[in-house]
Amino acid sequence: MTKVLKDMLCCLYKSTPDVLRDVALPGFLLFETKLTLILCDAPAGHVCRIIRFKTMDLPEEPDEIHNQLFSALTLVYKARLLMENTRRLVRQTPVTPQLVDLKYKILPPCFNPDMNKQKKRRNNCLEE
Repeated sequence: MTKVLKDMLCCLYKSTPDVLRDVALPGFLLFETKLTLILCDAPAGHVCRIIRFKTMDLPEEPDEIHNQLFSALTLVYKARLLMENTRRLVRQTPVTPQLVDLKYKILPPCFNPDMNKQKKRRNNCLEE
């Protein structure tokens, strides 16, 4: 999840590098009845910060739904507000064409497939 969030942050940097310090990307981890919010941002502009919030237990019993579901919905709504703020910042920033390629000056990409490393076949034939 953290690599995906960092890759999304790199894509935002490519399209609008001026808003990198102002955006925050939320993500959710959901394992059975546990919900965790993960927040990815770059406040300094050159380091990607990952904040993992306290894990929240989702209600299992019907009697517990009215007590615990409100806090989970509040968490999801706050994450939605963060996403809407990020979207608004990205859309408001004017795009200026650049002649110099500033490819990954601040945050390098996470997914780097190395095509040069290929497995070599072994020759299993025995010479007689």
